Amino acid sequence: METITRVCLLFILGFGVLAARPSACAPSFSLEEARQNVSEDKKERTVVQALNDQTKRSNTVTAKSNAERGWKLVIKGLSSDDIWHISPQGVKMEVYIPRRTYVAKAPDWTLFIYDDQTRTYAFKTKQTWSHQWRSLSLQQYTKGVRASIAGLKATQYALGDKVNGWSEFYIADLPLPAELRELASFLGPQLGLGAKTEVEGGVVLQVAKVDANGRRRYLVTTTSCEPSTIPPSTFEVPRGYRQGLPDWHPWSLP
Repeated sequence: METITRVCLLFILGFGVLAARPSACAPSFSLEEARQNVSEDKKERTVVQALNDQTKRSNTVTAKSNAERGWKLVIKGLSSDDIWHISPQGVKMEVYIPRRTYVAKAPDWTLFIYDDQTRTYAFKTKQTWSHQWRSLSLQQYTKGVRASIAGLKATQYALGDKVNGWSEFYIADLPLPAELRELASFLGPQLGLGAKTEVEGGVVLQVAKVDANGRRRYLVTTTSCEPSTIPPSTFEVPRGYRQGLPDWHPWSLP
């Protein structure tokens, strides 16, 4: 009986040792290793999140940069050099003689003119200036060659004939919205062009009068064009200006 008891005790102890021993097939992890794995997993998720955030910020900056890309043009007229800042988002035209500035921007394309000396401004809605532009008589023109003016591609439009002489207009092939092309044409007479050249409109880079003998006289020519980053604030009236231009200004009239 004593022998049987001893055998049973040995069997029970041996089974307990086997049960406590880790299985050869199952992996063995300590508590410290488990904590390290959790920490590494958190680090990995943090890195992935940081990369995603960086990509989003980069995309936002790129979109903003693309929206602000434009051109700075120096257009020499008969009396002064005028400076245009233009992008798909808006236009600013600085005229120096007499001193005045025109600005307009998407999406409403209201055209403002302001005077730095009197710190006053006036405006025309898109409906008003568009109606005025479309009421001009459309001149008969002939579409001519393409050329490069100050590094910009342009299309030639000729008005007149060889007997009486003609005018040559070079209009920039810029990727601008239709509203801005039309607005640029409306601003054209302010440069002394005095002619509506085409329905599509655009920025006039060069104008020349050619007489019957072929002698050419330049009225307007673009002397430089620089790619430029143009912030939206460029197309706004400066703060502190009040509405109401001087009585002598044509835009002061209703």
